Amino acid sequence: MIGAIFDKVYPDGDPTTHIRAILHSVSGVAIDGVTYPSPMPAFGGALSDAGVADIVNHERTSWSNQAKQVTDKQVKAQR
Repeated sequence: MIGAIFDKVYPDGDPTTHIRAILHSVSGVAIDGVTYPSPMPAFGGALSDAGVADIVNHERTSWSNQAKQVTDKQVKAQR
C-alpha cells in the first residue's frame, strides 16, 4: 500500500521533489485523489544533509519501494 502511494507522489523516480518536501515543507499536493489540509512541516533547519538523505533513502527503499538512493550532496544541492 505505501509503495503504491509513493509511486503516485514521486512517479518519475527523481528524488528532487522528495528532498525538497523534507527540507522546505509541502502542502496542497493531492495524493491518491486526497489533498490533505495540513502542510508537512519543513525539517531543513533541524536535520543535516546526511539526516535528510537517511530519511529519503528509508522511504525510497521501504514498503516495497525500490528507488535509487540519494546522497548528502544531492540534499545539499537542494538547500
